[in-house]
Amino acid sequence: MRGTNNTVLIAVAACGVLFFLPTIPIGLFTLLHFCIPAIVVFYLYKWPHGGRYIGGGLVFAIVLSAVTGTLPALLFSAILIPCGFSLAYAAFAQHSVIYSGLRGFFTLGLCWLVLLGGIMVITGTNPFSEQVVALELDREAIIDFYASRNVPVPAIFEEQNFAAATQLAVKIFPSLIVNSMLFIIWISLMLSNRFVTRYTPYRPWPPISSWHLPERFIWGFIVSVVCVLLPSATLKILGINGCLVFSLLYFFQGFSVVIYFINKWKVPVVPRFMIYTMMLFTLFGSILLLIVVGVADTWLTLRKPTSSPPGSPHNPAS
Repeated sequence: MRGTNNTVLIAVAACGVLFFLPTIPIGLFTLLHFCIPAIVVFYLYKWPHGGRYIGGGLVFAIVLSAVTGTLPALLFSAILIPCGFSLAYAAFAQHSVIYSGLRGFFTLGLCWLVLLGGIMVITGTNPFSEQVVALELDREAIIDFYASRNVPVPAIFEEQNFAAATQLAVKIFPSLIVNSMLFIIWISLMLSNRFVTRYTPYRPWPPISSWHLPERFIWGFIVSVVCVLLPSATLKILGINGCLVFSLLYFFQGFSVVIYFINKWKVPVVPRFMIYTMMLFTLFGSILLLIVVGVADTWLTLRKPTSSPPGSPHNPAS
């Protein structure tokens, strides 16, 4: 009994610490925000009362944040927890990875809207408008910095160029938000699948090497490109936003294609790590190549269908 109690306490404390760490304003810790939905999915698969452990972990994280004065930052961790529950319950119901991702996406969007609405009601301000003002103040500070050292100001910070860049950012802001949400969901799906498959006898979704978009998605990409080429300013902006969103989606598919061939050719660990790093964090050309590969996979079927590994139920109730 004592061993069981200790396991529960350790699980709750670990969950709380993982929820708390992203509130620390250090780059490596803030990246843990992407892990929170996956942590929720893992806990729900790992333990029969995983939901209770998550609740206890959140309470523990609130205590830690209250002590360190980071409660506002904890909101951005807590807002990702419902997304994890949504992904887990979709997997329990044996839904496809696409349906599960869409479900998580809309759950995350709803949570963000609630958070934004709460901030606007409590503070009486619009965070987006405040950010635009903050950018202008930062520009003035940068100009003063260069002027104090008698150094020419970079062209991007000149008033006309900066105003044009700001206007462009405002126009593509919807796609930036959507892509941020899509990236969070994609990372969450990959990490959840990895954690659950490795540390439990269950498998939420098929391997990432078999993930693919519905074929009809390509028409959304084509329509977006056509809109960019039209003279209408409104359609052009809609097309640019659409192109950015579909480019990211086909980047995901291209990533899956590359992993399929890496596994097929049994690439060693070190070269495999170097390939992953190049694809995710380096050259624009690599990203563009993955988008092209993702689009090509839609029509050319670069991957052969694979059967699911036996003996791996989708959920603990199977």
